[in-house]
Amino acid sequence: MTAWKNSAMKRGIAWITGSAVLAAASIGGWVVYSRRSNSAQTVNVRVLTVERTDVERTVNASGTVKLGSQQTLKAPSDATIVELSVEMGDRVSSGEELAILRDDEELTQLEEHLLRIRQQELEVEAKQQNVENASRSLAAARQERDRVFSRARTSDRASLVERQNEIEETTLTLENQRQAAIDARETLATERETLERDRDLFDRGFIALNQLKDAENTVRRVEAELRQAELQVRTTQLRLESLRASLETIRRQIEDDAIASEEERSEANATVRSAEIALQEAQYEANTATLDLQQLQLEAQTIEDRLQNRIVSAPIGGKVLNIDVVRGDVVQIGESLLTLGDPDREIVELNLSTLDAKAVRSGQPARISVIGPDEATFEGEVERISLSADSETVDSGSRESLAAVGAIVRLTEPSGTLIPGSQVNVEIVLDRQPDTISLDIEAIQQPDADPFVWLLDENNTVSPQNVTLGLDGLTVVEILSGLEPGDRVAVPPIDRELEPGITVEQQ
Repeated sequence: MTAWKNSAMKRGIAWITGSAVLAAASIGGWVVYSRRSNSAQTVNVRVLTVERTDVERTVNASGTVKLGSQQTLKAPSDATIVELSVEMGDRVSSGEELAILRDDEELTQLEEHLLRIRQQELEVEAKQQNVENASRSLAAARQERDRVFSRARTSDRASLVERQNEIEETTLTLENQRQAAIDARETLATERETLERDRDLFDRGFIALNQLKDAENTVRRVEAELRQAELQVRTTQLRLESLRASLETIRRQIEDDAIASEEERSEANATVRSAEIALQEAQYEANTATLDLQQLQLEAQTIEDRLQNRIVSAPIGGKVLNIDVVRGDVVQIGESLLTLGDPDREIVELNLSTLDAKAVRSGQPARISVIGPDEATFEGEVERISLSADSETVDSGSRESLAAVGAIVRLTEPSGTLIPGSQVNVEIVLDRQPDTISLDIEAIQQPDADPFVWLLDENNTVSPQNVTLGLDGLTVVEILSGLEPGDRVAVPPIDRELEPGITVEQQ
């Protein structure tokens, strides 16, 4: 019995000892895990420093470089290139001759027209001479008719003229006398009104009796003048009627004394009518010949204008960018000859999406940069934007088309290096906040809800900081409140979310 008890006690002691060892091992493992877990809370992040920068909202598009007023001159008609006066790269002035074209068929037509014009001019001169002869014959016939119709005694005619002159003089005298009577009536009316006012003033004791008497005397004097004027009018009227009756008597006497017979007068009238018909016929022939001449001259001028168009002149001052023909080439109407542009004015033509075009306005600044390894940027501004959209093919394989709005950006200063026809990138500045507090967009958390950033303290511990956003650019955003220059902000890694109080390390 005693031996069994000793054996059981030994087994109990061994079990207790094993349990203690197991417990100690568990406690040690927990301590190691706890230390490793605390070490795992340190996260590597990218740290950004809040600064003041320029924030811009921009639109980017590619465009084609062109010179100002760039245009391709076309052949005005089928012709042969006789001479080229310029070479590629030459500077030309407006109106300067660039090329000469020749059309032999039209030259022959012009010579034929000039010959016909000379012949027609001689014809017109002959017809005009006929008109002058007919005019002289008509004048002579009319003079003879007047002589036949004007036969009368010289004394009667002298009396007729004298009486007519007397009537004219008497008529003028009568008009003057009538006007004098009208003036006298107006003066009398005025003086009577004055007299009435003076009588009223006299009755009220404002003027003396002698002043009233003067007004009455004036009225009586004007009445006498009016009666005298009316008498003169009546006397002159009677004299005028007498003169007119005498004139009518003289006229009847002249008619009765006419010695020309009715036959002579009829013959004179017939001669005049014949001369008038001859003049009309001559004028008609002259006018017809003149119209034919003008038609020939118009046709010749048309040919000359077409020949003149064979001289291709520069419509603008500029630079020759390309020449598509050489001397001796035969060109057809509308075929390209050469291309001109003004190097003092460089523009970029580009197409904007309808969404971007809504925000673009004339006068907005722009930056033009070369596409390729040789980076160069030039300043410019939006000069014009179309008010309508056109379809633009965006995928040559599927032939998919989208609506695009055309725009033109003008370089502030000509670059002198951009090649017309080359592609460039255009960045249009829609809005700009200079020297403002800003931060990279990727550092903003929940930008569409309640935006905040992970702000770092001096111990590299993160805490959420609410911010108010302003203008957003392509990669940075304006911070209106919540941060100051010099503040440090942590950008969380993609695979780990930050929590307040976590200590981070800068990558």
